[in-house]
Amino acid sequence: LGEEQRKLFLRIAGEVSDPGQAGRNRYRVSAPRNALKSQTNPGNHCALAVPVRKTGMIFPLRFKPEGSSRDALPPGAFRIVGRAGGSPEIEAGDAAGLTYAEHHLEDLKNANRLPDGPFEIEEIPRFVERGFMLDISRCRVPRMHTLKHLVDLLARFKINQLQLYMEHTFAYPEHPVVWRDSSALTADDIKELDTYCAGRFIELVPNQNSLGHFERWLKHP
Repeated sequence: LGEEQRKLFLRIAGEVSDPGQAGRNRYRVSAPRNALKSQTNPGNHCALAVPVRKTGMIFPLRFKPEGSSRDALPPGAFRIVGRAGGSPEIEAGDAAGLTYAEHHLEDLKNANRLPDGPFEIEEIPRFVERGFMLDISRCRVPRMHTLKHLVDLLARFKINQLQLYMEHTFAYPEHPVVWRDSSALTADDIKELDTYCAGRFIELVPNQNSLGHFERWLKHP
């Protein structure tokens, strides 16, 4: 696990079950606070089994264990194995794959299509980078809550890169005449959105256009 992902899992592991959260699709991880500090192998897979509780269901989640005879899963991939009379088990190549698998199970449950008998679902990304570009230089610039809502949707579609196409809608401190009255995003906005994206395994990529798209800059002396 990467350091930031390990911290995320440790933070979640420190939470306690709260009956008042029932029905709100909150996940709870019951694991010792120090459980993820070790037990990794050269394949960068964690050998820990982490049970995750969701309203009405219990998903035993784990990263690829040492000594397994199954093929190792690459980043972003997951395998869900369901056995008769038992809860589905998830194997994931990394923390992103684990999240994708949780979403997959949740979608199946919400659509009432979660099989009762034995089943196996394996999903391996065809492309390492799966990007989405949003033009925020034409018409209205999205507000932060709209951008975060978009990030949540992209994460459900397993998109792992978001590019913000910008011409004059970033608030460069030394060039206010360019972005004045354009509802430009500030550096603090970008930092906040970047943190939000990272928590959903999405890389935020700046896309500052120039040359043929520099009209809003070149018209000023």
